[in-house]
Amino acid sequence: MEYQQLQDEIKAAMKAHDNHRRDILRQVHTELKAIEVNERREVTEADVDAMLKRTIKQTKETLDGSIKAGNNQERTDTLTEQVAILEEYLPRQVEGDDGFRTSPAPEIKSSLLKHASAREACFRSEDRSGQDLCHKK
Repeated sequence: MEYQQLQDEIKAAMKAHDNHRRDILRQVHTELKAIEVNERREVTEADVDAMLKRTIKQTKETLDGSIKAGNNQERTDTLTEQVAILEEYLPRQVEGDDGFRTSPAPEIKSSLLKHASAREACFRSEDRSGQDLCHKK
């Protein structure tokens, strides 16, 4: 998600009077603004994604504490909703036909495995003097 898109989402939540969405997105925005001011640089898409993940982690930890305490159901419900809201903005993972996450580029993985196997075979073919017999000139 881009920084400008985050700002637009906050405005949309304000117009829709969606206070939970507005509040949690403002929290992320505040953290990103601190990066912008303290480090004197533009906020990147990677910064936004990292901050979303960090905020999700913090909110989940707070949610776990709230569930264990068990004394404020309204707060627990709010935290649960905030986690769900934040997860909507995370980049989607690639999923296979069976619904499980797979490597985004399996052909690259197989190519690397073949290369590693070939290197290992060459390593084993070195003669006792340490000379590589696979790359003789």
